[in-house]
Amino acid sequence: FDALLEEAATPLTFEAPSWANSSSAEYSAWETFSIGFGEPGNTPDVAGSNGGGTITQATPGGSVTGSGNIYNPGGASKFTLSNGANRDYQTVLLQVKSIGSLATDTVTLTHESDGQPVEIMADMSREVARESGGFGDTIIHLWSWDLSELSVSNIQIDFGAQGPHLSLDAVRFDALLEEAALRVAQIERTSVDRWNYPFNATPGKRPKASVFRSVEEGIGVFRHGYYVFGFDTDSMIPAGHVPSAYAVESIRIKVLTSAGFESPYDPTYDSAVSYLPADHPNHEEDSDLGRPVELFGTGFRNDLDVLTWTEDAPYAPNAEADPSVFPAVMNEQGAMIDVSLAVDYGNPIDIMPFATGIIQSAVPADRIPEETWMEFDLDLRTSNALAYVQQGLSEGRMMFTATGLSSGGHGERSFPEFHTADSLLGESPSIVITYHLTETPSKIQILAINQNGNQWILTGTTSGDMNLGIRWTEDFAEWKEIIDPVFETTEEGHWTWTDSGPNNAKKFYQVYTR
Repeated sequence: FDALLEEAATPLTFEAPSWANSSSAEYSAWETFSIGFGEPGNTPDVAGSNGGGTITQATPGGSVTGSGNIYNPGGASKFTLSNGANRDYQTVLLQVKSIGSLATDTVTLTHESDGQPVEIMADMSREVARESGGFGDTIIHLWSWDLSELSVSNIQIDFGAQGPHLSLDAVRFDALLEEAALRVAQIERTSVDRWNYPFNATPGKRPKASVFRSVEEGIGVFRHGYYVFGFDTDSMIPAGHVPSAYAVESIRIKVLTSAGFESPYDPTYDSAVSYLPADHPNHEEDSDLGRPVELFGTGFRNDLDVLTWTEDAPYAPNAEADPSVFPAVMNEQGAMIDVSLAVDYGNPIDIMPFATGIIQSAVPADRIPEETWMEFDLDLRTSNALAYVQQGLSEGRMMFTATGLSSGGHGERSFPEFHTADSLLGESPSIVITYHLTETPSKIQILAINQNGNQWILTGTTSGDMNLGIRWTEDFAEWKEIIDPVFETTEEGHWTWTDSGPNNAKKFYQVYTR
């Protein structure tokens, strides 16, 4: 019969709500179930699920078929989807795909108000799709609830079969959460900065940093002199969360131009082919005067990293070694890629910076004004910039490298120059970060289980907001959920929980993210 059910499965698909791609939306989906009856239930198994939740089936006789459905030949299955969020729910949408008929008019959402459970019928209930089959129709049904007038962050949805022989094939749960309040962190001074150039005699102390290129004939154009600077963010934005917990809306960085140079102002990106020699077959003329100042991330080598590198460190460990810090972008695997070679004559490809420098009062092609703030608004969609800054926030330090490809040379001042934090003016680069932090725990660790009289005490750690649940079992066949467990926090991220239930001779605990 399992094989017949598998053959009866159809490609009917769920609907995605119009707000599915919102930053405040969560999504969970189940396609292959593993537990047909009782605890601990089934967690989402579909890639992309980020909303959590558990589905349990409470009628004895339920089992999992070979196709991963939950089937009950002798009773009407009763399902419960339990879920919680770190902000209040605004809209909740449930879709269920089954072979056989659900009791569509009895589906309820339960939440707690003043310590009492409150049941709500769906605001909308409708059939999404149906396909006839020899062992019953395959149906997708949808229910939705508007919870925007309530303050609800923990819910339970109960749904069930009309009778025996229903096969639960798949479930999709969508939730639109209350908009997270945006926070603004403004840091007025760098924690580290230096002009990175092999002949800088005072690394970490020089009051000015110029940005320019060098050219190696037959090879390409290099970012040669550049300004490296970083901000310690952990005093304003908590570090230590998983990078994806930092929802960054925008980043603006400001640096102050110095005096004594003459360089045309160009606020636009210039393509790689515009830097090729005039006799190169792929050369194209630049459409405007000047070269932009570009902002990248910062990479490290020579056994240094973002937290161990210091602004007065040697340029390189020896004359033959590559520089210890370099302009970089992050690849899809999270590795930093050196972009010091800006234009490879053999393979001229565009390497997009995080941002190009803008001066609000300047006119393109005019000289860059002296003692004026240049702003960089990061394009978080470019060169994995978002992943890079999220990693920096997780580590507690964000590093950047300002570069330029204007020509330069001894005695020439045709390239931009900026004040560093060591300038006599005291005007350091600054950064403004607009963000919100999603408080989902990234890691749960149980440190100890101790006995105090007739009670067991669990001690552990987690990161983020502790929206945790606990269940226990004696035999791994039947699990018992702890209702509303109370965690006592001893310090940030550390907690204890005391089991006030029966003191069984043998208990196995599971602490999980709701």
